[in-house]
Amino acid sequence: MLMTLAAILTTTVLAMGPGTAAANPHGAVAGTVTLTDARGESFDAPGVELVLTCARTPDAPLSAASDEHGAFRFAEVRPGPCSLSAELQGFATATANVVVKAADTLAVEMHLDVAPVYAGSQVVALEDEFMAHKTVQLNIGQILTGERCPEWIDARLQRCA
Repeated sequence: MLMTLAAILTTTVLAMGPGTAAANPHGAVAGTVTLTDARGESFDAPGVELVLTCARTPDAPLSAASDEHGAFRFAEVRPGPCSLSAELQGFATATANVVVKAADTLAVEMHLDVAPVYAGSQVVALEDEFMAHKTVQLNIGQILTGERCPEWIDARLQRCA
């Protein structure tokens, strides 16, 4: 009877194989990052900075950069809840909360939109001692053209400088 139990345990351990959670207590996070430009077109996002911060290792975040196709991978991640952030200058930061499982690769798709850029404008007309201050929100790639004064400038001001 003891010999049969030992044979069953040996067979069970061998059947588990190297690809199981017992052999690999870590997981992985992999995916791609895409961008949307000011015209609304989406494309792969190379060079995006990604940071994976997990609850089990909050003082040791993992970092990576997306490749030329926007792909990224974090290997040997301890199982549990994590937060993934993606940043690229000129685009809004994207974040995703994920749960990593042992011996599993979690697929994550990240998307970055164009970030608003805040520009301040100041118009001064000395003859009326009138001063207008206004902050406007522009998207990257948006172009302001024309000779007309913006609507928010007081009607007493006759021309834009």
